[in-house]
Amino acid sequence: MFENDDDDFPLKCPNCLHEFYEKVGRIKAGIDTRCPDCGTVITHPAGEFQRLLENRNNEIRDYLRRFMRLTFR
Repeated sequence: MFENDDDDFPLKCPNCLHEFYEKVGRIKAGIDTRCPDCGTVITHPAGEFQRLLENRNNEIRDYLRRFMRLTFR
């Protein structure tokens, strides 16, 4: 899960569709990311990313809880 600022978060360039990683801390801080292939600047609204990150982490936790319940009955 992406709880640590040093974790790599997967991104995809909206221009060339190149997949790459950026540190969670940089995205949380609202620092723009540049695609390593085509150079497109990708902006990260800090509040929006934080909500996305919380939702994603909650979904992962929910999945793991359901999995553990089914596995260890």
